[in-house]
Amino acid sequence: TPHVGGQHADLQFHDPTLEPAVEVTSTHGSFEWILRESIERGYEMGFVGGNDCHTGRPGDDRPGHQERRYSKGGLTGVYADELTLKGILSAIKAKRVYATTGARIRAAVTVDGHFIGEKFSCSNSTCEIRVSVEGTAPLERIEVYRGLELVHTEHLAGPPTGSRIRVLWDGASRMSSYSGISWDGYIDVGDGEIGDVSPVRFDSPRSRYERAGVSRIDVAGWACGYPSGVVVDLTDKSGSKIKPDIEITVVLDSQLIIGETFGLHGEVGPRRMALAPGDSVRVSATLEQLADRAARVELGHLNRSVTLELAPEPATDRADFTVIDDGVLPGVNPYWVKVVQQDMEMAWISPVFADYMP
Repeated sequence: TPHVGGQHADLQFHDPTLEPAVEVTSTHGSFEWILRESIERGYEMGFVGGNDCHTGRPGDDRPGHQERRYSKGGLTGVYADELTLKGILSAIKAKRVYATTGARIRAAVTVDGHFIGEKFSCSNSTCEIRVSVEGTAPLERIEVYRGLELVHTEHLAGPPTGSRIRVLWDGASRMSSYSGISWDGYIDVGDGEIGDVSPVRFDSPRSRYERAGVSRIDVAGWACGYPSGVVVDLTDKSGSKIKPDIEITVVLDSQLIIGETFGLHGEVGPRRMALAPGDSVRVSATLEQLADRAARVELGHLNRSVTLELAPEPATDRADFTVIDDGVLPGVNPYWVKVVQQDMEMAWISPVFADYMP
């Protein structure tokens, strides 16, 4: 299976008879860029998740303190006709699979009645996409794509209360193996007071937070290709109702992984991992401003970003909806779906391939 591991796969080379799917997520991190590259190259591949570890704990690997692992192991959802090795391998070859970051999310997608992994011919420029998801936590959004184009977002989170904020950092260092980012900084709530703090996707024990007084927490993140951060409950120091003019400030500095990081399977000696200064970000906004819109800083590459926003409230862990897409293009249109939960666990549902011949 092409994947991003000790040495990442080179998708210039692809044998569809041997490689029905590409690995999107593992203990090395999440790599939506390789999924997108497979689509950009016109390959018809499914999506899988795995451990890519050597600890003997299928489905429950953890990154530990090592610098070359950033997340817990992923999982693959398989639609097999029978629970046998033959049945599972047949399902993988048929691309009736989907990847998750380790959460046992259940999902199904059809396009004009055709199931995950199928390819069908159509003479109509309109397709009906049906999506069904059962999450393991409250859902935040579900994105429907045709190729690399986002055609629909189903927003599923509840409205924020106004007294909880969420800070997320996201992205990767490079399109390669060992491409995590180290984040260090603080969150200051000014005249407010910090109550409960809930970590979001602190998969690595290197990710942590520490209180530094009643109105500040220091944070450190170690992640790769997925959003990570904290949810902070705010109170007023006077004990009265939280004021909308309280200003929140987020300061984060990142370090990016650079240079060769592995010994080419013993052909040369091992090389040490190197970190280089990355982005320095400062974001400030009042609760009133955040009620209008999130404060988000895009850092330009591989989804690197920092977001300060009001924390969404849980609403539902299930979704069933239909999307009508009237933008079908001549040729093969891969329809795929991305699921994002409020705990930032994710799933990528393998495409249904609509071959439109006008």
